[in-house]
Amino acid sequence: MLGPLRVEAEGGAEQQAGRVPERLPRSPVLKGLLGVLLLAEGQRLSAGRLLDLVWDDQAKQVGLGALQTAVSRLRSWLGTFDDPDLVLDSDGSGYRLRLRPEAVDLGRFRRAVDRGDLAAAVALRREPVFADAVRVSHADPLLRTVEEDVRAAVLAWARAALEDGSPQAALPHLDALARDTPLDEPVQAARMRLLAADGRPAEALRLYQALRQQVVDELGVEPGAQVREAYSEVLAQDRDVRNAPPRPLPVPAQSQAQLSAAAVRCRTVAALPSCRRPPDRETKQA
Repeated sequence: MLGPLRVEAEGGAEQQAGRVPERLPRSPVLKGLLGVLLLAEGQRLSAGRLLDLVWDDQAKQVGLGALQTAVSRLRSWLGTFDDPDLVLDSDGSGYRLRLRPEAVDLGRFRRAVDRGDLAAAVALRREPVFADAVRVSHADPLLRTVEEDVRAAVLAWARAALEDGSPQAALPHLDALARDTPLDEPVQAARMRLLAADGRPAEALRLYQALRQQVVDELGVEPGAQVREAYSEVLAQDRDVRNAPPRPLPVPAQSQAQLSAAAVRCRTVAALPSCRRPPDRETKQA
């Protein structure tokens, strides 16, 4: 669910034709119904809400009969897996899909977050939640809540990586999230800080300029406080780096030893010509 909907065959081998899992329902309605029931994580959804979720703006044009037909067809498809733990049941007021939580990437994501393993949690995100849903309403809190939970985990992982001094560990996940939400300013601010911490302040400053231009063009306003604060931090860091005095080149240990030995020799045998200071021109003339 943390990306386009995929189904894995028993044993973990994906049944795919190219990039499209061949065991998915072909109907967008059945695919949407399956997806929202999985996102509900075993919670019951009312018939009315399922109509709104799956049929979106066409919900008023279809009735309960369409939903019941879709549920019947989905049950038939689920039956092909021969899994006693996979059950679509109803009690007259709604429907729920019962299955093991670890059988869904969303369930594995929840468990990883609960045990504090943010790296494992964010690694499960492939693309936006249910990215290939064509008829499902993304305005419903069911999808928005999952999207916000995933976003929060990625941002928390970015903060942890920054504090740990390993920004490169979180940058790929933050970059992927930023591509999907280009105007999400907290995400972009975190990305700027990670780039600077990874030794790429110039890239972070270019990111700010591109983001500012996009925000001004599309929204008609300047970037918000979080982005401006991150920009100021990166700018100060870049200025400090550029203004720092050059560090002296290290002298190899062997050369240092040779220089020290030469100095000792010159102090002890100062009378030798090689160690004397050449007379200046006035002395020679005199």
